Amino acid sequence: KANRLLDKHPNNFLQGVSYHATALLQPTDDLRLFYTKKAVEQFLNTPAKDALTGKKALPSSYSNIAVIYIRMNQPDSALLYAQKAEKSITENKQAYHAQVNSIYSTVYLKSGQPELAKDYAIRTLNDAEKENDIQSYEMAWRCLAEYYDKAGPEDSAYVYYKKLHEAGGEGWYKNNVQATGWLYRYYTRKNDAANALKYAGNYITGMETVKELEASSQVIKINLAEKRKQDEKEQLLLKAKKEREHNLQLAFTAIGILTCIILYLLLSRSFIVSPRTIEILGMIVVLIVFEFINLLLHGVIAAVTHHSPVLMLLILVAIAAIIVPVHHRLEKWATKKLVEKNKEIRLARKQKKEVKQEAPQQQKE
Repeated sequence: KANRLLDKHPNNFLQGVSYHATALLQPTDDLRLFYTKKAVEQFLNTPAKDALTGKKALPSSYSNIAVIYIRMNQPDSALLYAQKAEKSITENKQAYHAQVNSIYSTVYLKSGQPELAKDYAIRTLNDAEKENDIQSYEMAWRCLAEYYDKAGPEDSAYVYYKKLHEAGGEGWYKNNVQATGWLYRYYTRKNDAANALKYAGNYITGMETVKELEASSQVIKINLAEKRKQDEKEQLLLKAKKEREHNLQLAFTAIGILTCIILYLLLSRSFIVSPRTIEILGMIVVLIVFEFINLLLHGVIAAVTHHSPVLMLLILVAIAAIIVPVHHRLEKWATKKLVEKNKEIRLARKQKKEVKQEAPQQQKE
C-alpha cells in the first residue's frame, strides 16, 4: 500500500523508510541487503530542505547492512559500513549510536582482535548508560559476554550473560534465549544439576518460541514474495500492453502514409510511375496491415485458442487468406488506373511536343 501511494506521490525519505521495512521481511540475507541498500540510495537523495531529512536515517541503515554482513561472515564489508554509520552520525551531530560500537566489537572479535573487541564493547556500555536504553544495554552485555567467553575469564562472561538473561528479552528476545543456553551449558560444566535443569527448561521453551516466531515470520515473507511475483507479472503485462499500443499506432501511421503515397502516385498528373513501384508499395502495405491485424487481435486470438500455437497459426493463415485476394484485386485495379494515367500523360506530352514543333513552322510561313 505504501509503495502504491509513493508511486502517486514520490518522496525519497518515505521511499527509503518503505525499503527499510521491506528489507526486514525478506527471507534471505541477500534480499535484506538489496532492499536496505535501496533504502540508503533514497535517503541519500532526500532533499536537504525537506523537514524529514534522509541523512538522519542513514546510521540505522548502514548499521543494519553491517549486521547483515556479519551474519554472512564478511567482516571486512561489515567494518566498512560500520565506519559509514559512524561518519554519518558525526556529520549530523547525532547522539552516538550504541549499535555501531557493538558492530565494531563483534567484527574485531571475529577477526581475531579481542582487545579491540573489548574496547568497543566497553564503549557500547558507556553509550547505553548515556542513552539509558534497554536494547543498548543488551548489545553491550552481549558484546562483553562474547568477549569474556572467548578470552576469559569465564566468570566474567557469566556476569554479563546473567544480565542479558535477566533483562527478560525486553530488547531482543533472541539475546535472552542465547544467554539462557549459555547459562545452561555453564551450570552443566559446573555440575550444578539444579540450575542446569532450570535453565535447560527455560532454554527449550525459548527455542520453541523463537521457532514459532520465525515460522510466523516466514509465512509473512512467503506471502510477500508471492505478492512481489504477482506485482512483477502485472508490471510486465502493463509494459507489454503499452508496447502493443505503441506498435499499433506506428503500424496505423505507416499504413496511412503509404496509402497516401500510393493515392498520390495514382492521381498525380505531373509524372509517370511504373507499375513495379505500385506493386512494391502495395506489398509493403499488405505486410503492415497483416502485422496491424495481428497486434490488434492477438489478445482475442490467444484467449479463444487458449494460447495453442497450432490454432493461432491456423487463424493467422485464415486472415492472410482473406487479405491476399483483396490485395490482388486492389493491385490489379491500381495497375489499371496507373496504366491509363500513364497513357494520358504520354499522350498529353506528345501533343504538347507536336504543338511546339508546329509553332516555328507556322511562324516561317
